[in-house]
Amino acid sequence: QSTWAIRRVVTMLEKMQKKVIAEGEQEKKVFDEVMCSCETGRTNFGESITAATAKIAELKTRLEKDTSEHDQLVADLSQHTADRTAAKNTMAQADSVREQEAAQFAKDEPNLQNNIAALAGAITAIAKGRGEAAFAQTETGKALKNIMANSAAINEGDRHDVLAFLAGAAPPGEYVPQSQEISGILKQIKDNMEKELADVQATEATAIKQHAELMAAKTKEVAALTESIEKKLGRKGLLAEEIAQMSDDLDGTQRQLEESQKFLADLEKDCKVRQVEYEQRVKTRGEELKALTETVKILNDDDALELFRKTLPSPAASFLQVEASAKALRVRALRIVSEARSSNPGLDFIALAIQGKANGFGKVIAMIDEMSKMLTGDQLDDDKKKEDCLKQIKASNDEIKHLESSSGDLQTVLDEAQMALDGVNVEIRALEKDIRVLDKSVTDATKVRKEENLEYTNVMASDSAAKELINFAKNRMNQFYNPQLYKHAKKEELSAQQRIYENHADLLQESDDPHRHESSSGVIAMMDLLIAELDKEMQEATVDEANAKEIFERMLKDSQEKRATDLALMGDRQSAKAAIEANLQSHGDNHRSLEKQLVAAKEHSAALHSDCDWLLQNYDARKEARANEKDALSKAKAVLSGADYEQ
Repeated sequence: QSTWAIRRVVTMLEKMQKKVIAEGEQEKKVFDEVMCSCETGRTNFGESITAATAKIAELKTRLEKDTSEHDQLVADLSQHTADRTAAKNTMAQADSVREQEAAQFAKDEPNLQNNIAALAGAITAIAKGRGEAAFAQTETGKALKNIMANSAAINEGDRHDVLAFLAGAAPPGEYVPQSQEISGILKQIKDNMEKELADVQATEATAIKQHAELMAAKTKEVAALTESIEKKLGRKGLLAEEIAQMSDDLDGTQRQLEESQKFLADLEKDCKVRQVEYEQRVKTRGEELKALTETVKILNDDDALELFRKTLPSPAASFLQVEASAKALRVRALRIVSEARSSNPGLDFIALAIQGKANGFGKVIAMIDEMSKMLTGDQLDDDKKKEDCLKQIKASNDEIKHLESSSGDLQTVLDEAQMALDGVNVEIRALEKDIRVLDKSVTDATKVRKEENLEYTNVMASDSAAKELINFAKNRMNQFYNPQLYKHAKKEELSAQQRIYENHADLLQESDDPHRHESSSGVIAMMDLLIAELDKEMQEATVDEANAKEIFERMLKDSQEKRATDLALMGDRQSAKAAIEANLQSHGDNHRSLEKQLVAAKEHSAALHSDCDWLLQNYDARKEARANEKDALSKAKAVLSGADYEQ
């Protein structure tokens, strides 16, 4: 059939009409779902921003409270140190006064005792009736004379009388006391000195007692202040670490908030671009359907068919093949995966792989299988870890009940530091895992981008070749029907496509048909439409390539920023870990004298809770999320494998 080629073109055009209509309906559904995803993304990012804002406010409140407590501890430590110094100074002053009092007592007591003994000897000697002159020359008399002359405790009258007695004479006109009177005076003086000696001894005993009591009280006060200083120094160190950690956490949360705000802005921009592109495609699709309808009408015209019988080449020559696209399958699979999106970045990369034109479905299905296997493994790990955690926590709690005695404030410091260390280790491991996953995802996305670019290059090359072929055919038609429009070409410059038509030149000889100029316009118009279609496809491919490149570059930039943020945060966490470990070592040296078995049990319990509490609290939510992700992946795989699945 000489009209085989044109009938095939007409059939292809009719299929194109149906395909354009179907794609329009499908794209409408996808667009609605994309807009729904945009709204969901706005909600999710909004909730993330709200949560981060609340956390920042909470951290600032806690930071202010701990800073205030830290400052108060600094003030208390300063006051306690001053009080302890004052107590020690008081003790030193008391020791100095006590030494002076003891020295004075050591001097006064022997003097009084000697004076009393001398007075007793003098009283005995006078009582025996020895003469004044003879008595005054004795040692006892000399001692009595010295006492009477130098003792400040003797009144002047008694002093005068005794000295006159010892002298044995008195100035003219004065009375000389007799021995009985002198004995009475001396006895009175002796009694006074004995009383003074008793007072001195009693005063010394009281001073010794008061000094001992003062030293005991001040020693107790110094010990209490020292204990308080040590406790508050430990609390101050812990608060300083907590303040540093909260400051790091606050910085990290603020950076995460900025990233979430940036991602939300990108989402708004992408959604707006998608809406504009969709409206433009709707308009273009309407124009395309109109062109296809008019083209089919032109080619089905009776005069055109008659002309095609005379002029078209045999079935061996064909113009343009239209391949069935897998776009609908990609859209359906992408919709299913998008609906199940969670915080798992793996689904984002699978969605990117489904959307990419360079990927075959086999590779995407392999990625889905790999991620499904990973989700199953993660859930099994969570199940086993939950069971182990419950058993170990129960055993640890039972052990602690038996071992609990007294660990003091220092034990609390060690437990809190250990829990902080475990938390930092969990954060570091999570950051390291995130960085590895992000790097692999970026590598995979880069490979997909290269494949898409290669496909774009091939499409542009093949479409350009097809355009060249159709233009040559059109020029050849003009040579036959419109010689004035024919463009001459050198034989040696003929391309492979041009040589095809040279080989069928016998089918394109001039005709004497008077209607040839009028009839040829339909064929040439059809060729122009095919050329326009190729131009449109090339233009769309160029736009798609530019959009894909922009999305890839933005993804790459965001990934680099996130990686830099994660690395910085990990550096902060590692610094915090080093500080906590140093603190643990320092406090551990002071705590080794305590019950080691209880310390080990409590550290084990703290580590268990640090490692297990988050999993136990989020186990059901994580399990449900994985189930939803696996279900979405299974459905997407079914769609990509050819199943007629509808959600």
